[in-house]
Amino acid sequence: MTRRTITRPPITRPPRRGPRLRHPLTPARLHRLLAPACIAIIVSGCAALEVQLDRLQQFWASSAYEKAAELSAEGRYAQAADTLWDTAVDLPSPHRERMQIKSVRALINGQYLLNAHQRLAEIREDALKPPELLEKRILQAAFHRQTEQPAKVLTLLPDELINAGDTALKSEALDLLAGALFDAGRYAGSVAVRVRRESLLDDEAASGNAMQLWRALALADADEVEEQLAASDDRKLRAWLELHALVAPPGIDRPTLERAYADWRRKNNFLVVPDAVGEQLQARWNYLDFRPRNISLLLPLTGRYARIGKAIRKGFLDAHEAGGGGLDVRFHNTDQERGAAELYREAVEQGAELVIGPLLKEAVDEVLGAANLGVPLITLNYRRDPRLQPQGEWFQFGLLPEDDAAQVAEKLHQKDHRHILALTSDDDWGGRLYRQFAERYTELGGRIQEVRRYNINVLDYANTVQAALQLDESRARGAAVQSALDAKVNFTPRIRDDISAAVLFANHEKAALIYPLLKFYYADELPVYATSHVYAPDREKILRELDGLIYCDIPFMLDSDAEIPDEHPRLFALGADAYRLAWSIRRIAGGNAKIRGATGLISLGRDRRLYRQLSWARFARGKPVPLGEGW
Repeated sequence: MTRRTITRPPITRPPRRGPRLRHPLTPARLHRLLAPACIAIIVSGCAALEVQLDRLQQFWASSAYEKAAELSAEGRYAQAADTLWDTAVDLPSPHRERMQIKSVRALINGQYLLNAHQRLAEIREDALKPPELLEKRILQAAFHRQTEQPAKVLTLLPDELINAGDTALKSEALDLLAGALFDAGRYAGSVAVRVRRESLLDDEAASGNAMQLWRALALADADEVEEQLAASDDRKLRAWLELHALVAPPGIDRPTLERAYADWRRKNNFLVVPDAVGEQLQARWNYLDFRPRNISLLLPLTGRYARIGKAIRKGFLDAHEAGGGGLDVRFHNTDQERGAAELYREAVEQGAELVIGPLLKEAVDEVLGAANLGVPLITLNYRRDPRLQPQGEWFQFGLLPEDDAAQVAEKLHQKDHRHILALTSDDDWGGRLYRQFAERYTELGGRIQEVRRYNINVLDYANTVQAALQLDESRARGAAVQSALDAKVNFTPRIRDDISAAVLFANHEKAALIYPLLKFYYADELPVYATSHVYAPDREKILRELDGLIYCDIPFMLDSDAEIPDEHPRLFALGADAYRLAWSIRRIAGGNAKIRGATGLISLGRDRRLYRQLSWARFARGKPVPLGEGW
């Protein structure tokens, strides 16, 4: 047999400088991702091939593996990879693919990720048995995890393939799978995979696995944990999940919590629980035990935004009084020559343990861009500049209209409305709401069949609604039928058949003009969704025009027992929730807890934003009727 000369592109050396990955590829990290050492794997490949190849092929394979092992031992991973790859080309399948996989192992251990990914794409999967296919997929998954693509990792490693591997491959695969679930924010799922992996490990490795498990458990959402508990009868998994109750307790009573943890350890002495878990749990309790007695609010109390600032102040003080008082609360007027950053520093100098505000976006940017934050800050609006990332504890809280639009999109998806019509105003407000809605709705897989923008400066929207419902086309079809039959036909126009729901972005006055036209023009059975802007208290007469319309709003506006202020009621509710957050912000941030507030069910979302889950209602006789939590 004659050896062929192989022409291959040179291996690209890793750059000395460039964008850093979130998880640096240190040797220690690579060995955690790809547990079997490269040299051991290379040497172990010989014996499997010798009995299946002719004598010359055996010699080539054996020499290649030995040479690659020597090169790897010297840290010359690229040369080791080349040796194996060049030799593999002259081997028949599946021996070729097996050696190519070992070549890619060497590349990954040498941090040549891009080259490894390119070569993996050249390896035929149909020539591999399930264990070998699992090894190839593990290498692909390692690349995708390092390049922050957890969704691809999850698709590469299905359970049936993982189960085909030996102990070492299963352990690798489960480690990658648990890591990808963690990266995707599916923390309880990551815990379950870590529990599954433990039985494959020795004591030292099991301890490290337990710490990774604990890290995921500490970040898991309580609802996600409850779902896992309800679905699993695995003794170890249930034991770990039960510890979550101590991760984010409703209150911090140290003696009680310490006794509960000691009881949990005794009850579950079959678990591998490193001492560091108890130490970190104590540290969490210290962090969560946040009870500020001195609070400062930065609000506009004079000038153009004074009424807004005073509505928030009243909501905060009413909630403070209802809570028993006892706090030292100070207000700093942002409507003056001194900037918001200076007022923040003044509040800290006066002993504030928590600062709430400011309200206006430019003031939020000023505070976040000024300096490090030595005292926790809860802004009452959102920054404009996403590059502002100050050191310290800070959170963004507010009543952003776009949040309503995103939740309408999520509700439509939940109700299985995959094709919709959107009606929005032609001004900047309508554009912002529609863009947020469209982004979230299409992200969830929905399709917007048409967006129709109405003119806010007119009062008659009959033509706009008829065009949106495509009634002219329906009438034209009816006329064509009549003409073809040369007889009068009893014909009722039909709305377009490519939508299952509509979305209306409007205030209550415009909604009262547009929504009745939808029903009048034969769309009376079409579900129509809207945001909170369609509702205004004490406008029952005009709101009767909206009977049947479904919309989202803050719980405070739907509470029949609440005393709704005449002016800025939603901002009043924002102030009330600012008080509630003063006592619970660290439980939300550090313990993944949720609190039921006047503005919604509050939890921590991405980018340090406090997310508000709104409530849903339907108009009946001019009044909102809550649809309940299960709707």
